[in-house]
Amino acid sequence: MRLSGLRSAVRFCAATVTWNVAVGGAAVATAIASGSLSLIGFGVNAVVDSSVSALLVWRFRAEQAGYAARAVRWERVALRLAGAAFSVIAIYVLARAVAALAGDHRPSSSLFGVGEAVASLVVLPYLAIGKYRLSRRLKSPALRADSLLTL
Repeated sequence: MRLSGLRSAVRFCAATVTWNVAVGGAAVATAIASGSLSLIGFGVNAVVDSSVSALLVWRFRAEQAGYAARAVRWERVALRLAGAAFSVIAIYVLARAVAALAGDHRPSSSLFGVGEAVASLVVLPYLAIGKYRLSRRLKSPALRADSLLTL
């Protein structure tokens, strides 16, 4: 039972990494070209979310392989990284928003940004809910934090 949960956790976290590398990378590239605050915020969030999910892939694989002590260490690192990620994202977006308001910056939309937002509204809640449910089953606070970061 636990082994199947660990495999599912690896799949959900790996899917999050794959999604965020593809979409987050495209968002950062587009943001740099267009100067979009919202796209750069999304891209930074995707990079941070990917790093937490990648750590959790290692953590759950270590437990599957029978390295319980190593898995617990990865769990702690991932939990700390998720907490730091929330803080970094909040500070970055706040600083950019204040700068935009002070500079009387007007928001603009792009077809890419709208498409990315719609796709994210479909994909990310599915991944977040799956990770959240598994976190309860596996009793993993780091997976729970990662699910909230994904959401």
